[in-house]
Amino acid sequence: MRSLIVRLNANAYVPQKVFRVGRCFWVLLLLFHPIAFAQQPVIRDDAPANSDPAKRQFLTAAGLYAQRKYPESAAAFESILRDFPNHALAPVACANRATALEKSIQLESAASAFQNCAQHYPSDQYVSYWQLRAGALLEKVGHLQQAAEIYRALVSSAPANSEATYRLGRTLHELGKNGESREILRRFIEWKATDDTSKAMRLVGLLELREMIQVDPKEKDTLRKVDQIIEEENPKLPPIRDEIFNVSRKLRDGTSTARKALS
Repeated sequence: MRSLIVRLNANAYVPQKVFRVGRCFWVLLLLFHPIAFAQQPVIRDDAPANSDPAKRQFLTAAGLYAQRKYPESAAAFESILRDFPNHALAPVACANRATALEKSIQLESAASAFQNCAQHYPSDQYVSYWQLRAGALLEKVGHLQQAAEIYRALVSSAPANSEATYRLGRTLHELGKNGESREILRRFIEWKATDDTSKAMRLVGLLELREMIQVDPKEKDTLRKVDQIIEEENPKLPPIRDEIFNVSRKLRDGTSTARKALS
């Protein structure tokens, strides 16, 4: 067993947009890491655990996960949180418990578990990741309002978080709150993208905004500016045409509460 900690998947949020022109399909696959976090520390099987009961429990829980015994693994990680809530491994155990619950298809419980991690360990470097995972899982089960509340709180505390901004704008759109959604997504017009993640989120955010405003004559200037940004910053995309960017609902990741989370 090379590694006994459950690594959080840095590719959990790979947004995709599919465009169609006549018989041709244009596929824009944004292979960027939407959350620019390093992987969590890895506890290897040669790490001394005899003198640390929390570490022994951790290794047992990770071993169960490696065997795909996800419910048992989640329960074992939970025992660490109960018995050693202040241990250095507790935040990682919390996240791995949530991941094990997700693997066992207990999505609402997994969302709640990720939220608990963020609440109990607010200074952890992965707190934004946990909040985004919770929101994505709530989207997946159709709880869009709860997901939007999580994204709103994250945007409020971390306004430079491009994925939270995009997800908030998109989720508000799904909830029919188009005015608020436009204002959130409009931030991407002046967005200062500093890395691939931010560039990717800016692009899909502008595409979402474009779809909302393209039939509004009052938004003509904004639409022109959005098209200009997309063309200048993404030269490999096909030319800007309504038939490309007016993505039909059937070609997207579902609609309303049926829309799949981008995960």
